[in-house]
Amino acid sequence: TKELLKSWRAVRKKKRAAETEDAIKLNLAKLDGYARESGMSVDTYLEEGVRRSWTAFYPINSYGNKKSKTYDNDCPI
Repeated sequence: TKELLKSWRAVRKKKRAAETEDAIKLNLAKLDGYARESGMSVDTYLEEGVRRSWTAFYPINSYGNKKSKTYDNDCPI
């Protein structure tokens, strides 16, 4: 999990997303809930977020719950 979080932070840095302590804490506070809502483990969810180059976390429909919105990149669809 630590290595995946490092990869996610690297994506944020590359995309010049805010790297403030508050920005990171707010995103991490959503991590477990969105992983669970998406029907994924935290590690699998993080892998998918890094693969999609997300700077923030969103529910993922393609792995589970169809009631949540899907985001394919940083912009909501």
